[in-house]
Formats: sequence, structure tokens, C-alpha cells
Amino acid sequence: MKKIFLVFLFFSSICYSQDEALLGQWILDSIFDTDIYLINPVNPITTEFISSTNSITIESFCGETYQTLYTTSTTENTIVITEANWSPVYCSEDNQGWEVAINTLFNITNSNPKDLTYIITDNGTTTSLEISYNYVWQGAITGTTGYFTKLNTLPGEWFLYSVNSNGVNYDNNFGNLPIDFLEETNNYSELQGTSSCNGFNGSYDINGQIIEITLGGVTLLDCPGPRNGFENTYLDLLSNTYTYPSIFNYEIEGVDMDQVLTLTNTNGDFIIYGKIEPNTILNRTWYIDTVTSNGLTYSVVPGNSAHLTLDPTVDEISIETLEFYGSGDCNDYIGNYNQGNSTITITEFTQTTDSCNPQSDFEATYFSLLSDESANVFNFEIINDGSNLILTSIVGDDTSSIGDTLIFSRQLLSIDENTINKNSITLLKNPVKDLLHLKFSESLLSKSLDYTIYSADGKAIETSILSSDSINVSTLNTGLYFISFSSNSKLLATHKFIKK
Repeated sequence: MKKIFLVFLFFSSICYSQDEALLGQWILDSIFDTDIYLINPVNPITTEFISSTNSITIESFCGETYQTLYTTSTTENTIVITEANWSPVYCSEDNQGWEVAINTLFNITNSNPKDLTYIITDNGTTTSLEISYNYVWQGAITGTTGYFTKLNTLPGEWFLYSVNSNGVNYDNNFGNLPIDFLEETNNYSELQGTSSCNGFNGSYDINGQIIEITLGGVTLLDCPGPRNGFENTYLDLLSNTYTYPSIFNYEIEGVDMDQVLTLTNTNGDFIIYGKIEPNTILNRTWYIDTVTSNGLTYSVVPGNSAHLTLDPTVDEISIETLEFYGSGDCNDYIGNYNQGNSTITITEFTQTTDSCNPQSDFEATYFSLLSDESANVFNFEIINDGSNLILTSIVGDDTSSIGDTLIFSRQLLSIDENTINKNSITLLKNPVKDLLHLKFSESLLSKSLDYTIYSADGKAIETSILSSDSINVSTLNTGLYFISFSSNSKLLATHKFIKK
């Protein structure tokens, strides 16, 4: 049975530096540049301080994105701009000089670092930032000061994306696991959430960018399988079991439904939430796209709804059954599976035995991979912002090597979309040593195409605009990769290739 977590807050010397209060996105309200005072820009101007890269991203009045690198200073309330290789871009509607003012504040010339001083205040609802650059001009001290605000938008419902503990990252593949920070009532703020099999509640307190969390209790359901380890890691980190009290620095990036919330404790462990369901959810319906086996690739027939649905259930006595079901060209199937942090093992597979007319090599290969006891252990990766699931078979008892592949899409493509997706982009040579050569259908020759290369574990390692019919992959290490192509944010195709 699970224990109830009772977490109490004690006074502690743990604290976060004032520089960490800069983190997150700020909205520019006004700026004073030498002797010109600009207020209330008609176009939004945002500035985001990002801790992971020590960078400042500026979304400007004219719609440009600038990036500046900074470091902390030994001087209190001071940061140092170390690199800013950008030039301001002007637009006709900027008749007041917002781009010039932002350039003066956050850009540098001749690679000479410069100090910015800042003051942060918080009235409980809105946090304000005043950040200044002072310099000598014609014998007199002058400068530029920007005035920003940040709404404290933590209250509300957030969905768990991932947990990082002791340097190990655990994605949430187990469903929509919300945490709801309720609005303050009578100087008391409550929270409630779901950790996988169990629910929890408690309270929280915010002071600037610091949040203190007290878990009041957790329900007592036993959590089976890989859910148990994931849930324990999450709850231990959320309650700071080993380092009382539960003090986190919180950082919110993005706007509206694109917001991402990061809670980081003093050990460097962190939890990431978002406003929409996580893209890493494995257990849903996936539509089969292509099957690659023994070096041959089979594509689904356009308009076919062949799919795989992963459907775990937990019964009234807390026994979890990991079931799946799906279809091919003319037959259906059901079965059971086990799930690890990055693997799926098919334990049972049963199919109907109708004869396909015409005979389907695609279905035969698809079903054989799922049912083959020597090859039905798969690594899984979810890529393309949650659009694709890739299952790659693990070959051998104790070793993992390049195996056969199943590629699924989250959305069922229409006949027209599927035709474009299958016939538009082809890899001419695979495996590849230096250049990945491509062939395009005529309909794509005039389109602007983007591509992203993913490693075998699903991490994006290169994103760029396609400028020719080949891509230089000579710098990649030997191994298995996936490449996705898109046009105007619409996914066109995903292919596997092997770098020699």
C-alpha cells in the first residue's frame, strides 16, 4: 500500500539569487531612451530571460526576434551582456523609435560587454522590472531604461510534461496528469492533482518567483508496472522528500496556451508542466504510416484507417491491464503489452484471419513485426511535437541494434494528404555517408520546405530550411536517425536513414 505523504515546511536558509527572479517572459510597458520617453507600444514587445541558455529573447515592435547572451555579475542586481550579434530591423509603422530603444538597451557593439542594472518589485499580482543601461555621452551620464511587467499567472490548471531527477529525465507517457493551483481564498492557496494512479492535494505559497508547496495527502491505490516508478519519482520531487521544505523557483515561458511552467528545486531537479496535454503521451490511437522490415519499406494504402490503439486500464483492485487493439488492411487484432520508460514489449497478439483481396504485403509485414516473439520488443520515440510515434525493434537478448521500424501518425490522413505524403519526398540513397540525396514530386518543387533530424531517442538535433536536393549529414555520428519534412508547419513525410 502507498504511504500518505505529509510534508511540513520549516524555516530554511535555502534561497534563490535575485538574478533568478529575472527568469521568464516580461512585457514592455514603456522605455526611456536618452531624452525620449515611449509608452504603451501598439505592437507587443516581450523580453524573455531563459536560464538554460543564459539568453534573452526579444520579440520586437516590428515582429523581429533578437537574442542576446548574458552572465551574472558579482555586483548586486547587475547582469552583463556578453554577446548580441544582431542588427535592428526597422518597419514603417515604428515612427516612435521602439527598435532603436530596444537596440540601445539589449544590443552591444564591437563585442564589448556592458552592464545592465535592474530592480524587481512585486505587489502580489504583478511583478515589475526596471532595467537600465547607463553610459557617458558628450561628458554627461545618460542612458536607456525599460519598464516591464509580468503577470503572476501560476494559478490555474497545468499538465505534467516531464520530471528530471538526479540528472535523469522521465517523460510523462501515462496520460493527462493535471495539477491545479487554485486561486487564493482567505489568504490560503490550495492545490490538487493526479500523479498517475493516485490523486493528491495540499497548499502552496508564492513569494516573487519562489513557490513553497505542502502536500497534504495522497490516495492509497497501489500503482502497477512502470507507472509506479514514475509516480514515486514525481511525488518525491514534488514533496521534496529529501530536502525539506518544498521550495521551488518557478519560471513561466510562452504566452496563453503555449505557456510552459518549470519548477526547479535547490538540487537542480525540476518538473515541467504545460497548459495543453503533453505530446509525449503514448497511450492513445496511432495510425500506421509506414513499415520497414529487412530493408524494405511498405506504405499504408491511401485512405486506409489501419491503426494501433494502446489502452491501459486499472480495475477496482488496482490491477493494471495494458491492452492494445488495431487493424490492418482487412484484419483486426488485439493483445497485451508491457511498457518501460522507453520500451514496449508485445506479450500477446491475436488477429482475425480474413483473406485480403488483393493480398496485402503491407498488412502481413505489419502484423508479423507485432507478433514475432524474436523481434516484438521495441524502443519507442514520440517526435514532431507529438505527431509521430516510432517503434524500432530491439534485436538480440542483451544488445540493442538497428532493427525494423513502424512509423505512426497521430492524425489519420485523407487520401489527398496521404498521396502527397507518400509520393512527395524520397531518400535516394540509404545508408548514407556524407550527403542525404532527396527526390521531390513536381508539386513540391515550388514550395518552401523545412526539415528536422531526430536522433534514435527522438531528440531533435538539427532543424533548417531545405535549400537544395541534398543535406550534409557528415557531422552526424554513425547510427539510426529520422528526418521529417514540412511545409508551412504541415508535416509532409517522416523517413528513417542510417548514417554510416
